[in-house]
Amino acid sequence: MIQQRTLAEIIQRTVALGSANSRGFFDVRCAVCNDRKDRGGFKFDSVHTGYSCYNCHAAFKYEEGSGKFSKNARQILEAFGITREVLTEIRSAMLQPTKEQTEISLDDLKRVKLDTPTVALPDRSFSLGYDGHDEFQGPIIEYLLDRKIDPLAVKAHFSLEPAYLRRAIIPYFRDGKIIYWQARSIDSDAKRRYLNAMIGRDAVMYGYDRLFNYDPTPLFVTEGVFDAIVLGGVCILGSVLNAAKIEVLKKSRRRVIFVIDRDKAGGDLGQVVIENGWELSYVDRRADDANESVRMFGLPFTVYTLLKNATTKTDRDGSIIKLAMGQLEARLGVYR
Repeated sequence: MIQQRTLAEIIQRTVALGSANSRGFFDVRCAVCNDRKDRGGFKFDSVHTGYSCYNCHAAFKYEEGSGKFSKNARQILEAFGITREVLTEIRSAMLQPTKEQTEISLDDLKRVKLDTPTVALPDRSFSLGYDGHDEFQGPIIEYLLDRKIDPLAVKAHFSLEPAYLRRAIIPYFRDGKIIYWQARSIDSDAKRRYLNAMIGRDAVMYGYDRLFNYDPTPLFVTEGVFDAIVLGGVCILGSVLNAAKIEVLKKSRRRVIFVIDRDKAGGDLGQVVIENGWELSYVDRRADDANESVRMFGLPFTVYTLLKNATTKTDRDGSIIKLAMGQLEARLGVYR
């Protein structure tokens, strides 16, 4: 029985996909019209999996986790060797109610969802440093070391699946279990920089357990995972703080300092940070982010700069919020 396996994972395991084109489709010879050229393509994102053929116009779009396959989807997938039995198992896995789903109270409906289920890494994944496949893992190890990241310390992986070649797979852990992963391309011209685990990530953060470890040093919270890694901090996966992440972060007893980017999204995040009573900071202007700062100037100078630039935490009457907002606007510009 398939356990929460996504359609994207099954396609990537079953179909020999080509490279991604300019529209983000992975080229493939269409199994519906048997065209002589690779004019069909599968496309994957965090929500949908789809297919389109430029020759016969066969197409479908499937919402991951819904278990609802259109007639076109079933016909196309069966043509590529993904049987109706497999699709039925996916649907059953998605629709089968669990005990938790059948016993929902009013309090449950009001509660923020903080669960982070365990997930599997992409198929045919191996730890970097694995004995074998040096031609695949060698360039990834070199890339991470150049980014000042120890592949063994972060338990980075590589995969032999075509969609994940030349990508460093970074697992996210909570209590020793993998709750998420990101596969970062090592090629600067890649159409998609990251491929992500296709699950809900409302409460997912990198470095989760650091929130609750006793440590007198400040905890740096970043938008990107590589920044969090070099700072020994936490990554919130982007520039948006939702209710779940705010609730988790407020449970930490450490001094929390957000490291924000100098753009509109960073400015918006900064306002939310200050309104919730946290501090914010930014790296030296000669660097785009914390990872680049560490590469350019080293970790001690980067940490020194972040501590020097940190705003003051809020007080009860909000006066320091106004001061901090003034500092934010002066440093980043006004984006309203």
